[in-house]
Amino acid sequence: GLEVPLYKSFLERVDYTTLVTYNGKAFDWPQVKSRYLLVRENVPMLPSFGHFDLYHAARRMWKHQLERVKLTAVEEDILGIKRQADVPGHLAPMIYFDYVERKNPEAVIKVMEHNEMDILSLITLYTHLSMQIQGLDPSQTAIEKRETGKWFDYIGETEAAAAFFKEAVKLDDPQAMYNMAIYHKREKNMEAAWGLFKEAVNEGEPAVGKRAAIELAKMAEHQNKDYGLALSYTERAIQLHHKDSTKKYNKPDSFKKEALKRLDRLFRKLERKQ
Repeated sequence: GLEVPLYKSFLERVDYTTLVTYNGKAFDWPQVKSRYLLVRENVPMLPSFGHFDLYHAARRMWKHQLERVKLTAVEEDILGIKRQADVPGHLAPMIYFDYVERKNPEAVIKVMEHNEMDILSLITLYTHLSMQIQGLDPSQTAIEKRETGKWFDYIGETEAAAAFFKEAVKLDDPQAMYNMAIYHKREKNMEAAWGLFKEAVNEGEPAVGKRAAIELAKMAEHQNKDYGLALSYTERAIQLHHKDSTKKYNKPDSFKKEALKRLDRLFRKLERKQ
């Protein structure tokens, strides 16, 4: 019954240009918009604004080191925050309806404290992510440097991406070696690319090594015309692929299919050369 005055009060009084949420793009904000449709004739329009959903940023940065990227997991493992006597979020609706029925505010105050912690966590996480992206965190790990670089690369900021990859390479991160090699290849710096791809093959996990080996095979075939070396690296890529525990078994094995096609083509080229 108080939904109309709640929306009206919020939309008239709150001064904002940006929304910060955690998984809010997929859940919270669609819920708000759905409820708004039922009361829109009696309240101001919903504004348009920038929406920072920190869930996606956290997932991009830490999915490789966290089993889950729930806010509480990020709080504990990344921000070093451990909640004490906190009400689990999934109990909030039950507690609220109990409050509506019995009018006892004790439990619902705990829900408000939980919400307060959520907001404080978002502020802390927003700050921490900003420090990561600007490269201002002195304790930034090789993985965080690499993932920040991949983020910049994704949005087309290749120079900024390369700077982060370079820092991660200094910390002996094989995935960053691969990423930096790709950057050098784009810039036609083939010698630097070759060296980093070789390091990624020798130092990286199979998931990284196999892709680096294929890149070396491409360079050997197309730039150097060394079909024997290209064949050797293609075979190495297939070997590493068999050891790759991250490959998806429920999908067509496109990597192996393409590698075998490359192998067949190289055998034919070697036969013609002889």
